Amino acid sequence: MLGGRSKLVIVFAVLVSVALVAAPIAGAGTVNRLLDFGISFDGVYEKGKPVKVKNLVYSNIKLECDGGGHFYSPSKKFPKMKVNKKRKFHGTLEVDGITSKVTGRYAHDLAKVTGTVKASGDTAGFTNCSAKISWTTN
Repeated sequence: MLGGRSKLVIVFAVLVSVALVAAPIAGAGTVNRLLDFGISFDGVYEKGKPVKVKNLVYSNIKLECDGGGHFYSPSKKFPKMKVNKKRKFHGTLEVDGITSKVTGRYAHDLAKVTGTVKASGDTAGFTNCSAKISWTTN
């Protein structure tokens, strides 16, 4: 018999449709295309309760910057985050000139997780960039 705490890791992934964007094409009017924000992470459970979130990464957040918009995906994952007694977690990642902050909360029945991602900074020749998006797992 093995001693200690048992751990269960569950992977949550969500793909959120952010917006239908009208993109002008020279001489062709506009074309609508779907731009997708994605977020995924591993939930670590002990005795049926979430205790950590690890391997969190998001992609394709639309930053509004001086001089126009820019889609951004961090090149690293967030550090591990503890889940508190209210089922909440938060973390910060600074990479590629962008500071990203994530918050999340597990539903009471643990069936879904909701949260926000905020990003700001300068990257890839774009300055004064910022974005905020809300997300929910299914």
